[in-house]
Amino acid sequence: MIGSVLRLGMMFLLLSLFTLLACARAAPTVTPTAAPAVAPTTTPTTAPAVAPVATPTRALTVISTPTRAAPTPTPTAAPAVKRRPTGVLTPVVSGFESERWVLRYTSGFEEGLMSPMTESLLFADPVTLGYLPGLATEWKVVVKPDGKVDWVFKLRKGVKFHDGRGEMKAEDVKASLTDYQKPGSIATFAADFVKWYGKDPKNIEILGDYDLVIHSPEVMTEVEDSLLTEFRGLKVFPKSYMEQVGEDGFARKPVFTGPFEFLEHKRSQSLRYKALEEHWRVVPEFAELNILMVPESSTQMALLRTGKADIIRLDFKLKPEAVAAGLRLSRLERQRAYEGWFGGLWLKSHPNYDPTVPWAGQDPLDSKPLAVRQAMNLAIDRQAIVDKILLGEGEVTNVAGWVYTPGAAWTSPDLKPYFYDPKKAKELLAQAGYPAGFSFGFWFMPPTDRLAVAEAVASYWEAIGLKPNRAIVEYRPTVRQKIIDRKTGGWVYELGNTTGRTFWGHGCTVGGLSTTAIHHQEHPFMDQACTKMRGEADFNKRVSIARELGEWINKNYWMWPVSFAHELFALSPRVEWSTTVSTGGSVTNSLEYAKHAQ
Repeated sequence: MIGSVLRLGMMFLLLSLFTLLACARAAPTVTPTAAPAVAPTTTPTTAPAVAPVATPTRALTVISTPTRAAPTPTPTAAPAVKRRPTGVLTPVVSGFESERWVLRYTSGFEEGLMSPMTESLLFADPVTLGYLPGLATEWKVVVKPDGKVDWVFKLRKGVKFHDGRGEMKAEDVKASLTDYQKPGSIATFAADFVKWYGKDPKNIEILGDYDLVIHSPEVMTEVEDSLLTEFRGLKVFPKSYMEQVGEDGFARKPVFTGPFEFLEHKRSQSLRYKALEEHWRVVPEFAELNILMVPESSTQMALLRTGKADIIRLDFKLKPEAVAAGLRLSRLERQRAYEGWFGGLWLKSHPNYDPTVPWAGQDPLDSKPLAVRQAMNLAIDRQAIVDKILLGEGEVTNVAGWVYTPGAAWTSPDLKPYFYDPKKAKELLAQAGYPAGFSFGFWFMPPTDRLAVAEAVASYWEAIGLKPNRAIVEYRPTVRQKIIDRKTGGWVYELGNTTGRTFWGHGCTVGGLSTTAIHHQEHPFMDQACTKMRGEADFNKRVSIARELGEWINKNYWMWPVSFAHELFALSPRVEWSTTVSTGGSVTNSLEYAKHAQ
């Protein structure tokens, strides 16, 4: 039986990992705290320098080129002396997901794969996470007395689309934004993009080739954090080209504005890009990217050690081998979180809500389902997972990366990780009416470090009498479609997210609002809190609501969080490269800044 085979295999992995000495834990760094909107001015500037402030108080009124912290010079304009790209850079990833390169269908992982050829209106500073000019050189936000908001953008002149498809203009930005309104759009932030302009394309007003205004019917505090600057933010394609070739033609040969252009795609094998020799932002040092799909981490390591790969995301179990081999490592601390979800926690009015699920019940806040969720949390020894499976490359957390971000203003210092108490967990199960435990499904999803964490959690649950039935699946299409269809009842799963994102931005999208296209759980209290946060211009009030929701999630054991994890990368000797939190921490991000090792 597949569950038994997987359990034996993963237990062998765990036993092997437990024999390794845990590496010393890296000293934590403080995640940059979101600073306030820039004080109102009347003259937009292209590169403001606003000193970070810990506790902003000004309500949003008029913002010119907003920043969250003082920007650094990156990204830079292309150098005056032309550089001719040379050589091939070979990053390796574990999967390609749908392999359809049309943004309204993509997940964050696919958008990471597309990042060499795409660019957003704004960039996030890799150190401060402040806002930097991107495809837009100037922008301001005007909140009107009636609560409506105008987002005014001035676009960068001279930005060329790939394949000789002309210059980027305002009509292309509008087309790229309204594309998310088409039926069947399942991108993570599709609903938020459409909400931004009030579901009416007429609210996107083109003032000239390089000027446009988005008339938003309400304050949306998540726009800058989630829709403009993240690696999932708005990217711009040529309107005329999409109309000419259609979505199928575009998927075969996508065209954007980035420093690399699409070259070739072999399904489930490779994705190739060619560097541009002229670009407004940066000319890459490498002439070609050859992104390989290799699901198994040990095979990725073998390719790296034999010179057939240049960059891999390093599974923690392979860290001792990488160190022994003298490979260069790159680390992002607390880049992501292992976050566990209780499936089926939808609004009770939803037809797929199943009250027979033990952690849901007639009402998920009733004492019995609450006791079940608490028991399942107290059964997990999180510190042992960090020490033995992550080899010290992480730290225990309590709610989720977007709820509890150390150093962030919206993070309550009173929130503490759930303690490990299997005896109490058994008592709670008995109180809930399950003295002999119960059976449920557990989706196991690659890569291997997540499989190892999931197996450890499953084993802890078995130790208190529960009966998890393991199923190996891919997130996409299987689990993602189940989430979209609200058919996750009776299942649990671990699906982590990157950290350093605002609660009202990413958190309310995936956490989430019942109106978004894809999210993991719903509750009227979450809808109410997220709606308030996203409509509140005052930063302090927004933080207060965020803390209240974070405490609600924590006290109701709404999730089963495990830990933060540092992101490790191993590099070949011929490459110098590092990724950033602001670009999603993927091996396919920031490749335009990779250099030939000296």
